Amino acid sequence: MVEIPYEKLGRFAGNLATCLEAGVSLEQGLKSSKRSLAATRFGGAIETALLRVRQGASLHEALSTEPAPWPRFYLPILEAGQSTGRMDEALRFLERHCKLLAGPTRAVRNAWLFPLIVMVSGTVIRLSILALLLPWTELFAAVMAAARGYATLGLIAIVLVAPLFRPLVDPLKLALPWLGAAERELAMNRFFQVLAMMYATGGRRVEVMIRFAARCVSNVAVRKDVLQAAAQIEAGESIPEAFASTRYVTPSENEVIAAGDLAGKLERAFERIAFETGESLCSRVELITKFATKFTVSAVVYSIMVLVMRLAIIYVAP
Repeated sequence: MVEIPYEKLGRFAGNLATCLEAGVSLEQGLKSSKRSLAATRFGGAIETALLRVRQGASLHEALSTEPAPWPRFYLPILEAGQSTGRMDEALRFLERHCKLLAGPTRAVRNAWLFPLIVMVSGTVIRLSILALLLPWTELFAAVMAAARGYATLGLIAIVLVAPLFRPLVDPLKLALPWLGAAERELAMNRFFQVLAMMYATGGRRVEVMIRFAARCVSNVAVRKDVLQAAAQIEAGESIPEAFASTRYVTPSENEVIAAGDLAGKLERAFERIAFETGESLCSRVELITKFATKFTVSAVVYSIMVLVMRLAIIYVAP
C-alpha cells in the first residue's frame, strides 16, 4: 500500500493557491510550489507538469499526464476548479482537506507499524533462542507456526486494501461505530464541496455534476449511493427527492437540500452540507488521532511485556 504524503500535498496546493491569487502565472506558481513535493514520488509529476503547462495544458491535464499515486479525490477536484473557473477555491479546499487527513493517517500508520516492528523483533529473538535450545525438528515447527501467523496477517491486510475487495470492505467500514460516521462525513465533505463549485457556475445538467462529484468519493458504497441520485433525476424526480432516496445522505442534510431547492439557493445548501460535514469530521479526526496514539502506546507496551514473559519462560524452562 502506497503511503500518501498528505501534509506535503496540502502544502503544495496552498502554496500554488497563494501564487495564483497574487496573479502569478501557473508556470511560475508551479516552479515556486514544486519544492513541497520535490522529495516525494510526486516530484517527477510536477516536473512533467511544468513542461506540459509551457505547451498550454491546464493544471489538471498537466498533472494527469505523469502516472503518480495521487489520492482519488485530488485530480478530480482540480478538474472541477478548472472547469468552473474557481481553481483558487479548489486548491484551498485541497490544502485544508489534505492537512485534515495527515494527522489521522500518520496515527493509524503508527498504530499498526510500531506493534508490528516489536512483534517481528520478538519473533526473531524468540526463534534465535529456540535455535540454541531445541532440536531442528521442533525449531522447524516453531518457524512454520510463526510463518502461518504472519501469512494470515498479510492476507487480512491484502483483503483490506486491495481494490478487488473494496465493494465488500467499504460498506463494512461505514457500519463501524464512530469510525463509520467519519468515513461517511469524509465522503460527503468532498462530494458536496465539488458539487457546490460546479452548481455555482452551471452549464451542465445536475445529474452530470453529481456523477462528476462522485468521482472524488473514495468509498465505493457511498459513491454508488450518490450515483443513484443522478439516475433518479434522469427518471424525472426533483433534486431533493433524488437525494432523499439515497442511504448515506442523512435526513438533516436532505432538509438542507430541500430548503435550498425551494429558495433557489442549492449552491448554498451544498456548501452548507460540505461545511457542516467538514466541521464534524475535524472533531472526529481529533478523537481518532488521540485514540490511535493511545492504542499504539498500549499495543507496544503489551507486545514488549509478552516478549519479556516468553523469554523468561524459555530461560527458566528445564
